[in-house]
Amino acid sequence: MDVPQDNLTQQRRDTRLLWPRLHVDRVFARLCAFIAVLLACYVVTTAMRMQAGSGQLQGLTRLFDLDAQASVPTFFSVLQLNIAAGLLWIIGSHARRRSDRYDQHWLVLAAIFIFLGLDKVAQIHELIEAPLRAAMHLSGVPQVAWLVPYGVLVALIGWTYLGFLAQLPTRTRMLLILSGALYTGGAAGLEMYGGNLAMRLGGPAAAQDNLAYLTEVFFEQAAEMFGIALFIYTLLGHIQATLGRVQINLGPVPDDPPEKQDLNATETLQIPQFGRSNRP
Repeated sequence: MDVPQDNLTQQRRDTRLLWPRLHVDRVFARLCAFIAVLLACYVVTTAMRMQAGSGQLQGLTRLFDLDAQASVPTFFSVLQLNIAAGLLWIIGSHARRRSDRYDQHWLVLAAIFIFLGLDKVAQIHELIEAPLRAAMHLSGVPQVAWLVPYGVLVALIGWTYLGFLAQLPTRTRMLLILSGALYTGGAAGLEMYGGNLAMRLGGPAAAQDNLAYLTEVFFEQAAEMFGIALFIYTLLGHIQATLGRVQINLGPVPDDPPEKQDLNATETLQIPQFGRSNRP
């Protein structure tokens, strides 16, 4: 039995998700405002804890603790990293459809940001710290061993991405470099200083009442979160400038021949349905 054309059209519409109308500047402003609220909550709850004593307000302070894994700031940071990974995937998929020579660069960046999110949750860099310190005989140097493999990877990626960065629009290139410097400055530079300070104070637990250590944590996490927010802002601006309107198709591949599809009007990214075949 033949299915009416109107029903087929409606089915295709039901399986498509249109990219919402986003004001890039507003998105960035709201991300920054939420980060500012998280930082303010950390300052207030930490001050209350130090004033009331370490035995009180533990549940509230941990909820907004910038230095804890199971906290709202950590969840928000991981969410930002995954949003960035999704935007990179969209740009990479678009580049692949256009046979762009740098499509793999965008997709590799998406995979890297997924790993950064996992590292944020599982603290992979801290898990490998002790074995690496023992292997490199760095027992007296705190929080530096994990920087060796991470630093080598960053240097290799930076070298292989020189051509990629050079072909980007000037605004996009400069904002990407700025956001990367801000994020790595917090994630590597300030964290190394904080680890050294915590060891001199007797460990992270003992450092929780030290104002210098708490200040370092504040600026470290602020640099990371604002760096990711700036990166998301940059990617959204790049999508707006190069892709325009984006449509994600969650259903079967349309049957229309390529010559009848207006690819310039709407960019469509195809996601195959699990358990279903596109074949008749």
